[in-house]
Amino acid sequence: LKAGGWCMWPLGACSVACVGLVLYNILMIRPGRMLRPDVATRINDSLERLDIEGAKELCRSNPNLVSGVTAAGLDRVKEGQIDVTAIEKGMEEATSGEVAVHLLPINWISVVAVVSPMFGLLGTVSGMIGAFKTMSVSGMGRPELLSANISEALITTEVGLTIGIPSMVGYFYFKYRYMGIVSTLSRICGGFLQTLRDSLRRMEAGM
Repeated sequence: LKAGGWCMWPLGACSVACVGLVLYNILMIRPGRMLRPDVATRINDSLERLDIEGAKELCRSNPNLVSGVTAAGLDRVKEGQIDVTAIEKGMEEATSGEVAVHLLPINWISVVAVVSPMFGLLGTVSGMIGAFKTMSVSGMGRPELLSANISEALITTEVGLTIGIPSMVGYFYFKYRYMGIVSTLSRICGGFLQTLRDSLRRMEAGM
């Protein structure tokens, strides 16, 4: 810390942020937690019976990515009139917002990955400026006086890259993982809509 100079403080903050964000995403970006297949099955069963209120209650009592999107679609049901097109539109509108909320912690890893090497470069520039100032005062005859400034330049660069490279790898890993969850979300919601259509057709046929 001492040899790296003042730039080590923001680099230290970046390292803490990187570890915290990675741990958070490890805990949160999981299909079982975000999609809750058990709850999705129960919602689908309620929709198959055309029990819209029961499906809404399941969504309210089990907050997750699927229930948030589904609840937004089911809120379009007014006075018992089930319009599948309106429900689908509500789901589509809610999906972008729900997806963006959970994508934010992943994007912050990208910010750390970009900012850390920049702080390292800033420390390099600061160290080289110090080295040239030392040279202007003491001349070239005493290179040992330049060691502290050169150490600052090299250490901050190394630390910035040490933080930035794993952060970038983590960003792409979690983004790829999250996109897979979003793809599964689309299939689940499409299944809900198909269940509603089939149930409505059966009801009309029975009438």
